[in-house]
Amino acid sequence: LMQKNNGEWLKGWRVDQSLALPVNIITKNHYQGINILRLWLADKETNQWATYRQWQENGKQVKKGEKSTTIT
Repeated sequence: LMQKNNGEWLKGWRVDQSLALPVNIITKNHYQGINILRLWLADKETNQWATYRQWQENGKQVKKGEKSTTIT
Protein backbone atom coordinates (compact mmCIF):
# COMPACT_ATOMS: atom_id res chain seq x y z
CA LEU A 1 0.00 0.00 0.00
CA MET A 2 2.88 2.39 0.73
CA GLN A 3 4.27 1.79 -2.75
CA LYS A 4 0.81 2.34 -4.22
CA ASN A 5 0.49 5.65 -2.31
CA ASN A 6 3.99 6.90 -3.26
CA GLY A 7 5.38 6.08 0.19
CA GLU A 8 2.78 8.14 2.06
CA TRP A 9 1.41 6.47 5.14
CA LEU A 10 -2.31 6.81 5.78
CA LYS A 11 -3.76 6.35 9.25
CA GLY A 12 -6.28 3.52 9.07
CA TRP A 13 -8.13 4.25 12.30
CA ARG A 14 -10.08 7.03 13.95
CA VAL A 15 -8.84 8.57 17.20
CA ASP A 16 -11.65 8.70 19.75
CA GLN A 17 -11.23 12.01 21.60
CA SER A 18 -13.42 10.83 24.47
CA LEU A 19 -10.63 8.39 25.46
CA ALA A 20 -7.83 10.96 25.33
CA LEU A 21 -6.64 12.38 28.65
CA PRO A 22 -9.18 14.94 29.88
CA VAL A 23 -7.94 18.52 29.60
CA ASN A 24 -9.27 21.84 30.84
CA ILE A 25 -9.98 23.73 27.62
CA ILE A 26 -9.26 27.11 29.23
CA THR A 27 -6.09 26.43 31.27
CA LYS A 28 -4.79 23.61 28.98
CA ASN A 29 -3.97 21.58 32.13
CA HIS A 30 -4.63 17.83 32.03
CA TYR A 31 -6.73 16.39 34.80
CA GLN A 32 -4.93 13.93 37.08
CA GLY A 33 -5.59 10.92 39.29
CA ILE A 34 -9.16 9.80 39.96
CA ASN A 35 -10.49 12.78 37.99
CA ILE A 36 -9.35 11.13 34.75
CA LEU A 37 -11.53 8.11 35.49
CA ARG A 38 -14.47 10.24 36.63
CA LEU A 39 -14.41 12.31 33.46
CA TRP A 40 -14.04 9.23 31.22
CA LEU A 41 -17.02 7.65 32.98
CA ALA A 42 -19.08 10.78 32.30
CA ASP A 43 -19.41 9.31 28.78
CA LYS A 44 -19.03 12.51 26.76
CA GLU A 45 -17.73 12.65 23.19
CA THR A 46 -14.89 15.00 24.05
CA ASN A 47 -11.88 15.20 26.31
CA GLN A 48 -12.29 18.98 26.80
CA TRP A 49 -13.70 20.22 30.09
CA ALA A 50 -14.12 23.47 32.03
CA THR A 51 -16.09 24.82 34.96
CA TYR A 52 -19.38 26.61 34.43
CA ARG A 53 -17.75 29.89 35.46
CA GLN A 54 -14.84 29.34 33.04
CA TRP A 55 -17.27 28.87 30.15
CA GLN A 56 -19.17 32.04 31.16
CA GLU A 57 -15.97 34.11 31.43
CA ASN A 58 -15.05 33.05 27.90
CA GLY A 59 -18.40 34.02 26.41
CA LYS A 60 -19.80 30.48 26.17
CA GLN A 61 -23.08 29.13 27.47
CA VAL A 62 -23.64 25.61 28.78
CA LYS A 63 -26.50 23.88 26.97
CA LYS A 64 -29.77 23.72 28.87
CA GLY A 65 -30.20 20.34 30.55
CA GLU A 66 -26.48 19.51 30.72
CA LYS A 67 -25.40 17.84 33.96
CA SER A 68 -22.25 18.60 35.90
CA THR A 69 -19.55 16.04 36.70
CA THR A 70 -17.99 16.09 40.16
CA ILE A 71 -14.19 15.98 40.37
CA THR A 72 -11.85 16.17 43.35
